[in-house]
Amino acid sequence: MSQSRLRTFHWVILFIGVALAGDAAIARSLSPSLTQKILTVLSRRAESRITLEHVRFHPLFLAFSADNLEVFDPAFPKVRVLYSRRVKANMSLLSLLRGKFYVSSLILDQAEMKVVKDQKGILNVEKILYTKGAESGKSFHGSKHKDWFFNLYERFKYDVRHSQAEKPLPEWGYFFHPRSVLFEIGTLEIKKGRLILTDRQTKPLFFNNINVSVSGLEWSKEGAPSIDAIFLRGGFKNEQEGRFQARFFRKRGQIHLQVNLNQVDLKMLRPLYRNTVPVYFERGFLSLQSDSRLSPENLDSKNRLKIEAHKIKSTTDWSPESQIFLTTLNRHPKLIFNFTISGDPERPSLKGVEESLIKNIQKDFNPAQLLLIQKRIQQELEKVA
Repeated sequence: MSQSRLRTFHWVILFIGVALAGDAAIARSLSPSLTQKILTVLSRRAESRITLEHVRFHPLFLAFSADNLEVFDPAFPKVRVLYSRRVKANMSLLSLLRGKFYVSSLILDQAEMKVVKDQKGILNVEKILYTKGAESGKSFHGSKHKDWFFNLYERFKYDVRHSQAEKPLPEWGYFFHPRSVLFEIGTLEIKKGRLILTDRQTKPLFFNNINVSVSGLEWSKEGAPSIDAIFLRGGFKNEQEGRFQARFFRKRGQIHLQVNLNQVDLKMLRPLYRNTVPVYFERGFLSLQSDSRLSPENLDSKNRLKIEAHKIKSTTDWSPESQIFLTTLNRHPKLIFNFTISGDPERPSLKGVEESLIKNIQKDFNPAQLLLIQKRIQQELEKVA
């Protein structure tokens, strides 16, 4: 190597060393005041108590990291909603230049979230995500009689009815994003997470080893959050309860939801559907492939289910013919359902579900018996719709 190149190399190394040393020095001097500033801003925005430890700001990289993030329930200040052992974030220079707070990436490591549904059907995380000026729980018309499945569907319907036109892709960076947006996160990643769902009336439902990727998370001046896409996968309390994978995204004014379940314990899932369908599974395992599209005018949901090692029981007083129907279903070692749910989102057609049910048991009954059972199925599905 020539002397001139060697000197250049030495100067580059020296410059990098000085820059890193300066970054570390600034980080040590700014971190205490920055920690308090971040906590003040976040707590005011979320209207809940938030704590962080060991915040480290790295101005050279426009990044910061912290330990032991805790977010508490606004209604119960001592009840923790979210915990993350480590937090890492990178910010956007363009957003800072235009006076906006844009986090290009946020990573929560070993996070745990406890989602609680109150007696009105409103989630504790909604009270945190919806800031001042938002409609919050008033938007969803929750009810203590509606289970998790129903509440989730109601939220999808509300979201697609009130969503604005699809946002343009940020080809020119976030400098040109709408001025009404106050706070944005480009991508949010949760690694090795844990999710707990409870309504304080049934046993909590645990999701373990969850990996989540969220894109396009933003808050507007109206206080309402918006999400472009979510991808998550993981398991449940133990490996024997199965695995799941789900993807949610928006496209051309529609909400798309894709769900895959692999050998999931149906008994464990009962809190999700206990008020939606008139039966429950004392035991059984479910595998599911579901692809759904929801717009303000139409629902199109294609589903394939496989149920094995099951025992189904009714939640209401069924007629003798209906009880025979359940007994027959329980005699089959495996049930396969292929059906489409479509039509008006407020009252979708479950004709495909009916046909798929009948197909599983049509060889077990004569035509007269089958007709009686079909009428009973129609009545129950009408209630579900």
